Amino acid sequence: MEGSPRAMAMIEFVGTFASLSGSPPESLSDLSDGVTLFEALSEIAPGYFDPTTIARHLGDNWALKSSNLRKLIRNLEDYYHEGLFKDSDFAAIPMTAIAKESDEVGIGILVELVAAASVTCADKGTYVQRIMGMSTDNQVEMKSILEQSLGKLTDYIDDDDEGDENELVFDDDEEEEQHHAEEIAVAPVSMFGGHHVNDGMEEDLADAQREIGQLKSQIKVQDQDNERAQSKLRAVVEDLQDRLVKRQDDLIQLEEDLRATTTELEDSKAKLNETNVKTSQLADDLDVANAKAQQLHRAEATVLAYKKRLEGMGEMNQQ
Repeated sequence: MEGSPRAMAMIEFVGTFASLSGSPPESLSDLSDGVTLFEALSEIAPGYFDPTTIARHLGDNWALKSSNLRKLIRNLEDYYHEGLFKDSDFAAIPMTAIAKESDEVGIGILVELVAAASVTCADKGTYVQRIMGMSTDNQVEMKSILEQSLGKLTDYIDDDDEGDENELVFDDDEEEEQHHAEEIAVAPVSMFGGHHVNDGMEEDLADAQREIGQLKSQIKVQDQDNERAQSKLRAVVEDLQDRLVKRQDDLIQLEEDLRATTTELEDSKAKLNETNVKTSQLADDLDVANAKAQQLHRAEATVLAYKKRLEGMGEMNQQ
């Protein structure tokens, strides 16, 4: 896929975002750490994507890359559900393959989801104009990419929101009690033939339904607030986990450096001991050489003494 028209179109598309802090990507593998895509999405949905919460300058650390991608995919899914009311197969994204091997197919799926979000968000006109400003060939490819990505989306229906929020829901026992209450309420109406009582009950019922609707709305708002709080808490926890992983990596590196230094110190000690042994041997050899030199000096003195004696005896014989 690298170098293909489809890949080139995706790369130029991602490079159109003004929120990128670094240079535009040159290949799909540049997107494997999730940083660039996270920054692009922070322009589309800043409430869901805070680029300060992700790790940067990761090198080949696939564990930290995986953490970024997991956060990216989770927030993207939340934005699709809550902001766009759309859904997709987020579980099919090969997060580990992207982090470890820069899997281009998986990266392509992420770019497709980003592209689909850009043309369905509230500010879609801005991003459509940017696509129209791309090169002609890449415009054609992006049109195909968008058609495919949008075709994969489905409407998102929250199970908690199913049914009319003003509808009264009863279980079996509550239904029987409700039916019995209705029978009791209807009896006096039939007996006295008055519509005033019925109108009052309808007003009471309408008031009760409105109150129930308001309570449900309040509960929904509280649930959304709780979800946002939990999302922030998850972000904090993941940030702490990322920091812990980084500290562990630093600790492992320090341990490796310490082992290397210890090995060098032991080698130096061994060389020093070897040098001391050689020095001791040289000192012993020097002592032996000095002893022999002294013996030689004494022998020379003895020879000289004998020589003088012989010369003296020779002079005496001549006399």
